[in-house]
Amino acid sequence: MDFRDLNLDKPITQSRLNLLESKGYNTVEKFVRIVPRGYYDYSKESDLRECVNGKRYAFHLLMTNCVRKMGTKVPYVRCEFESLDRKNKLSAIWFDKYQYDKLSEFKNKEVAVAGLVTVNEMGIQMVNPDMCVPYTKDAFRIYPIYKKIAGMSTDYFQNLLNHCIDEYKGNEIFTEDFKKAFHVVDEDSMIKGIHRPSNVDEVKNAMNRIIMETMYPFCQVMVSLSEDARKTSNIIPQKLDLCNKIIESLPYELTKDQKDILNQFVISARKGKRVNALVQGDVGSGKTICAILLMVSIVNNGYQAVLMAPTGILAKQHYEEIKEMLEPLGIHVVFMSGGMKQSEKNKVLKEISDGTADVIIGTHSVISEKVEFKNLGITIVDEEHKFGVLQRECLKKKANEGVHNISMSATPIPRSLAQTIYGDTVDVYTIESMPKGRMPIKTATVHETNSMFNFMKEEIEHGHQCYMVCPLIENSNSGDDKKKPYSVEEVLKMAEGYFCNTDTKIGCITGKMKDEEKEEIKQKFKNNEYQILIATTIIEVGINVPNATVICIMNAERFGLAGLHQLRGRVGRNSLQSYCILYSEDKDNPRLDVMCKTSNGFEIAEEDLKLRGTGDIIGIKQSGEDESIGLMLKYPKLYKAMREYIKANKLY
Repeated sequence: MDFRDLNLDKPITQSRLNLLESKGYNTVEKFVRIVPRGYYDYSKESDLRECVNGKRYAFHLLMTNCVRKMGTKVPYVRCEFESLDRKNKLSAIWFDKYQYDKLSEFKNKEVAVAGLVTVNEMGIQMVNPDMCVPYTKDAFRIYPIYKKIAGMSTDYFQNLLNHCIDEYKGNEIFTEDFKKAFHVVDEDSMIKGIHRPSNVDEVKNAMNRIIMETMYPFCQVMVSLSEDARKTSNIIPQKLDLCNKIIESLPYELTKDQKDILNQFVISARKGKRVNALVQGDVGSGKTICAILLMVSIVNNGYQAVLMAPTGILAKQHYEEIKEMLEPLGIHVVFMSGGMKQSEKNKVLKEISDGTADVIIGTHSVISEKVEFKNLGITIVDEEHKFGVLQRECLKKKANEGVHNISMSATPIPRSLAQTIYGDTVDVYTIESMPKGRMPIKTATVHETNSMFNFMKEEIEHGHQCYMVCPLIENSNSGDDKKKPYSVEEVLKMAEGYFCNTDTKIGCITGKMKDEEKEEIKQKFKNNEYQILIATTIIEVGINVPNATVICIMNAERFGLAGLHQLRGRVGRNSLQSYCILYSEDKDNPRLDVMCKTSNGFEIAEEDLKLRGTGDIIGIKQSGEDESIGLMLKYPKLYKAMREYIKANKLY
């Protein structure tokens, strides 16, 4: 179901659609499965007389006053409440002037109000309560807490989510027999349990189904690949002259691991085997050139190749790099995405169907119904865990019987763990060695900003550039000021203040910006028109600036190991010594210690597993393959039982 099909007051804008897609929510089906980062249990009414400082409560009160303060530095709304017996009082402040129109309607009316309580000499207070609604018995319930989507207001998010829940028609993936066999609730019960639970048991049942939905497609893929592993292929890379030309033209020498991947693939394919392989490597290890050589080895023999990426930004990056390398060899490369003009799309569709297009790069649009390949010989899926089994199947159905399937993963998985998960279903090709000339990135933790800026200044004076990554876009007026994370807005002011007497130019990039604006800033940074780029984690993909030698990650303790390692990979992309500075107020943090000790992604993956375990699905939902692997390690018997059930009932 598409967001455009919703019965909204105003049609959803393209910028909001792009924002949702960037977060992985390109359909209503995915959006209704957004997992809250936690829940507040406001199912019981509390008494003001029993309040304890620092705990959360829900009250049935009378609102006696509501005023809006506009003349202050930060406008706010203040409301006063009394218990129904008029013996106890509570005051609440919202640092959001727009709340006034809604809250003022509750004056002299009974309300249900809930949130974190502060008890001091000023009385009982709340700051930005979690709930303030007209009183009904139904108002007291369990409330989900959602991670804020930067660029989308909380009210709009909640309104959109409510429409999605109410209008979603459902897409049950489990058979009745499967649900009975594994004690799984139906889809409607899951959605209600996630977003509108009546009790804790409904939340637990919903989360159990989320676990099953996460593992199920992966199990299907594993069973499918296990069956495919027994199949043969007549798509054979006999001629490799174009591959050799590419290798000879490279300004660097391939590593042994990179050469081995091409050799292993060619040997297996020449034996008539249908290759199903996972190419995994560390950040900056050179997976892309391996993908190019694998595609060319097949294109060189009269077949087409397709590379599918999870986002438009990453797909475009691949397209520009691959086109520049292959077009001089007479290999025609085309790009396809959902945002293209229809005239451009029709031209590409024709070139794919008549065989003019040799290499096709795109998002999931390459598996749409209108796409017809003339002679597809190899598929490469980048970040394969971000695509569902149905999407993979769509791609497979469009291909020849013996098409080779390659997946690429930027998440390093220890070799022993990879074998445990994939078993005999997939050939695991691993790139452990880094390209020659690359120096290990030096990583250090700092606890004050002045030394960080001093170091950045030194690198800029040497002609180099710097990234600064922040967890937030704008300042937040809520929460504990002592632990408040840095925003792009705040760090920009700090950097401008420090570099005000220098020629240093500073740019900013966030997910709120329009695509054209983001591309312009990226290009200016690439051209060294900006020496510092301040951004959110949006720079994880789609940006490659070899001259950048420093990345400063603000509030580094707020990022997971995998995320920190991915961000660190933005630097160290040439022979220059590069640095990663982890700013944190935490003096003792095991994750940051690991980052400082090693830059090897495989070692970090092992340490991450030790520190994080497999995670808790009821907490913040992890994404992609990490989540699937984590769940399989946590529930090995369930994983085995699901695989056996899927295979026995041919559900793949």
